[in-house]
Amino acid sequence: GLPRKGFPPSLMLAPNIYLAPPSQELELKSFRTCGQKRIRILQDLENEVPQHRASALRRMAADSEFDAKTDVASHFLLRLALCKEAWQREWLLGHERRLLKLRFSISNYKERNEFLAEVMKSYCEAQRKREEEEGGGGASSSGSGEVEVVKRMTREELSQVLGPRKAGWYTRNMVVFYEMPFEAALDLLRDRLVVLAKGRAFVPEPLLFTFACSWFSSRLRKHLLILRRASQGVRRDERVSKVLRELRKLVRHPPKYKCTGGALPGGGKITRHHIPMLASQSFPLCMAQMYRKLNQHSHLRYMGRRTFGLFLKGIGLSLQESLEFWRESFSPRFSSLEWRKKYSYNIRHNYGKVGKCADYEPYDCGKIISNALQGPNEFHSCPFKYCDASGLNKLLEFHRVGVESRKRITELAQAYDINDVH
Repeated sequence: GLPRKGFPPSLMLAPNIYLAPPSQELELKSFRTCGQKRIRILQDLENEVPQHRASALRRMAADSEFDAKTDVASHFLLRLALCKEAWQREWLLGHERRLLKLRFSISNYKERNEFLAEVMKSYCEAQRKREEEEGGGGASSSGSGEVEVVKRMTREELSQVLGPRKAGWYTRNMVVFYEMPFEAALDLLRDRLVVLAKGRAFVPEPLLFTFACSWFSSRLRKHLLILRRASQGVRRDERVSKVLRELRKLVRHPPKYKCTGGALPGGGKITRHHIPMLASQSFPLCMAQMYRKLNQHSHLRYMGRRTFGLFLKGIGLSLQESLEFWRESFSPRFSSLEWRKKYSYNIRHNYGKVGKCADYEPYDCGKIISNALQGPNEFHSCPFKYCDASGLNKLLEFHRVGVESRKRITELAQAYDINDVH
């Protein structure tokens, strides 16, 4: 972990998943101030990668008044302020997750163990409550009436499940595993970092924080949605509403792909004939990669067509031009009749002309990053997420990025947790 010396007090607090709201009273002035402080802390963590984070954090203003109580109060205040819009909820989720990771990295052994124990206890209680509500509690009960949802596994217990040979291979360097339902460790399963047997996941102790971070994020997302529906009464108080509006203005809206009226920089409308030039000069890497694969395969699977199609809509390509673009792109493999029957509906749906006629917006970075690649010939996620160092270097080389720039970009991609963007 990082050394604690030199960090501001606001970051040296123990990691917290904020199970209970604050109980103390706050004056309106303090109410505003603690919210502003937390937003400033979260914004100071933006665009920082691990090897530069220590120096950046030491530049942050130390605030001796930002204690544990202020930390809890400010967290719940931002929940209230930023629960209204989807992009605000995603901003808070990503930044709170980043703050949690940093605090965990500089916490001591005792604080880490207490934090993980609190997460395990919270998760177990939530699972038992869900089973009781679904009427499944009785089916999984043991003689004592207690069933561990998350169980600490020793080498011997793991051997009974996996067999001595396999258990010995997995526990050569890591003796202690935790057993939990496989759906609780999906992030780890996706990256093949856990053992899966008999419908259960066995997570090595060093990776428990990944599970804890995922649990924290899913719980916070759920509570933000609940709060959005339940916060009407708070907004009726004009004094509180004014503070919440001020706090919302401090959070920057993420950039969106947009080209007003489909106009090119030199004038004129964007047509399908401009796409090759724009792809080579202006497209972000994810969209340039999808365009390249579309040309190679004369086809994209559903999520690729959805993601790239909405992007083309966002930069100003008209429905008619989009239909022609996709028909021409698919023409080496599909006749006009086949294409019209199988694919034209989806293009019209993107533009809100069929189905529920919704005006869909292009996916932002958070959405694209969160999209998982489920199988072969899928390219709709973020290259900085799914490419290893060698693959990313080759991709950048194809797009004529210089050697030094490729090296720097690859280093940043490997060091930075891209999941924190959303």
